[in-house]
Amino acid sequence: MGNQRETARSIASRLYAQTIKHRMGDISFGKIERELLSTQEYSDPEFWVHYPRKFYRYAKGAPISLKRSKKMVETIEAILPGTRRILEHPLWLVLANPEASLGELDSYTGTLDPALIERLKETDKVTGNRTWRKWTDRSQLYRISMLNNMDALAALLILIRVCEIKNWIHPYIEAKWTVMYLISRLASFRPFMFIAEEFYHHIYEGFILKNSPLPEKLTIPAVQYFPAYFSSPPNFHTIYGEIQVNTGIVWHAAQLGLVEENEREQMMFLFWVLHFFDRTTIDNQLKELTQAPASFDELPEPLCTLMEYFRGDSRRDLPRQTFLG
Repeated sequence: MGNQRETARSIASRLYAQTIKHRMGDISFGKIERELLSTQEYSDPEFWVHYPRKFYRYAKGAPISLKRSKKMVETIEAILPGTRRILEHPLWLVLANPEASLGELDSYTGTLDPALIERLKETDKVTGNRTWRKWTDRSQLYRISMLNNMDALAALLILIRVCEIKNWIHPYIEAKWTVMYLISRLASFRPFMFIAEEFYHHIYEGFILKNSPLPEKLTIPAVQYFPAYFSSPPNFHTIYGEIQVNTGIVWHAAQLGLVEENEREQMMFLFWVLHFFDRTTIDNQLKELTQAPASFDELPEPLCTLMEYFRGDSRRDLPRQTFLG
């Protein structure tokens, strides 16, 4: 548990440093410290004089203590609103405790998006108590995934553990695959790209590799008959290859005017590609196009169907659909 907590804090620090760097125009960490030092109304010069090169160490995984570094975190939050949320996010508590009890999981949901909590839980009609919702339709998991942010990732990891405890087989497997696709999309967000491999490895070991409910509930023939469905998702080396394909897909689609050049639009486009189409086929078809089509009817299949589904999806404009939520 201790090592897992340290690893989670280290990943959080790296993401925090890279997000600040990205939001300040990808300038060097040294320049970031100098700019903060020059902001007299927010900064404490003594801090930066006695603690130089802090961001270089954070970018390498030195953990940030919210208690000891309170003034620094508040300084940066005043300049870059939302950055503090990275360090305070319940995702790190979930990541540090893959064997969490239902009570602990319940506490982790407290600071998630209220609308997301409503998707995770329901009210028992008999007792009136709030209970974990058992998913029977995988589109509900996709709906959470479509938020494309830290809240969605935390929620899906919580669901994996809930399903593991309750032996809910099918939503357990679907949640694991959905997490894989979500991480693949989040790696398109530049700060997350720097931690994607370590992050996925930690999730893979703690949440995805395990198949706890399967032996008790499934017969061997069932596992053999559906080997791909009942297996764990691939390791990061496979995911990394998909991320490279994803980058090409988004770039070519944007060049052709099929998607807008903004994070929200591109994340949603990748959602449709990864969940419902063969990514390599779509990538190859986009590469073969030399100019933007006058209409979707001019596109080859399955790219034509993809665009019709993507543009016809009324769920695309979701609230809080940014990486930080």
